[in-house]
Amino acid sequence: MPEPPDARTKQQLWLIPREGAATHQAVAIVALRLRTWKTYSYAVPPGLRTDVEPGAAVQVPYGRRDRMVEGWCLRRTVAAWDNSLKPIASATPAASPLTPALVELALWISEYYACPPGFTLEAFIPAPLRVRREKR
Repeated sequence: MPEPPDARTKQQLWLIPREGAATHQAVAIVALRLRTWKTYSYAVPPGLRTDVEPGAAVQVPYGRRDRMVEGWCLRRTVAAWDNSLKPIASATPAASPLTPALVELALWISEYYACPPGFTLEAFIPAPLRVRREKR
């Protein structure tokens, strides 16, 4: 006959992983093409793992209404996250002109000159390759 759980075990039931518990998945740190200083974490779907590399242009949902916004992948890591991360919608499969070294340089410039990282990365893209901004 199994032993009844003691009081200490009952208090620690919240430690048992359940649905929605953290798992180790691919996560991308993204700088958005907006006037924001923050970088955001997004889940990398299995179909986009080869396309999402540092310097790649990505489309991600942003805000409560999940409006699609352009951005650039700064880093890709495998980290613990729960189901609250939004997935990346699409990534540009073509080779990006931003190498990891240029991404680091752009982040340093962004910090040193107090400019949002998305704007700094946009300045690193050659003019013929830039996507024109949509006006509201």
